[in-house]
Amino acid sequence: VIEFFLEVTGNKLETYQIQVLAGDLYEKFSHETFDDIVLMFKMARRGEFGKVYKFDTMLVMDWAGQYLERKTDEREKLVRSKPPQEQEEKEEKAPLKYFHELPEEMQEKFAKIGQNSTKMPVFLPKKATEEMSQEKHRREIQKTMEKENKL
Repeated sequence: VIEFFLEVTGNKLETYQIQVLAGDLYEKFSHETFDDIVLMFKMARRGEFGKVYKFDTMLVMDWAGQYLERKTDEREKLVRSKPPQEQEEKEEKAPLKYFHELPEEMQEKFAKIGQNSTKMPVFLPKKATEEMSQEKHRREIQKTMEKENKL
């Protein structure tokens, strides 16, 4: 998508600029989906954010702001269009409860889940396990050397 805009506008971005742009978009759309990013670029291609004469990271981030603003407006329209009674019914159907208010059966299930999680092995990165193994080996060697020195 970025290459399309670069070709159309005749601009050029360095590799690091594209990487920075990708990171900025990732942060900006952290609570959205990948489809939102694609839709934003489609809207820009159709000129919904204005004509495209140039292409740079500042312009793309401006598009992102405009896109998210439009999405927020549409979401608010949808929420307002629902009858208030429907929203109240949803709230009544699933009231929040404290743990002690749950049925005993559910409390027992949750307690079992907590017990099982402590028995499961903890995942450690390969580097960490290697370091721990090396440290254990060093200590064993040190103990052996100390025993030999005592003799």
